[in-house]
Amino acid sequence: MHSVSYVETGASNSEAFFLPSRAGKSVLIFRHNKFWVNNQYRDKLNWACRDKDTRGCLCRVQTTMDGRFIRVKGDHNHDPNFTPQNFDVSAERLFNEWQANMVLNRVKGT
Repeated sequence: MHSVSYVETGASNSEAFFLPSRAGKSVLIFRHNKFWVNNQYRDKLNWACRDKDTRGCLCRVQTTMDGRFIRVKGDHNHDPNFTPQNFDVSAERLFNEWQANMVLNRVKGT
């Protein structure tokens, strides 16, 4: 079973997390947009917006190999492209659990 992991440094848990794709790879969800791994350089992963090729979007995110946020470069030239329906049922369930956890954390004040 896949678990949702959060981008920890520099981005809040409410705006960045990972989900498994249908192909079993990680997809970064950051500020309501999907990113695929574009390349790896040393100990960093460079993520490109899903709409890089179809819409020429130049927004990029860089993380460490263990998922810690480093930086974001560029802006999107399109509306947000993430909805839980883009993923399989198990990923949608994980996303719903994540949302419920975020609500509980806000109520608890954490």
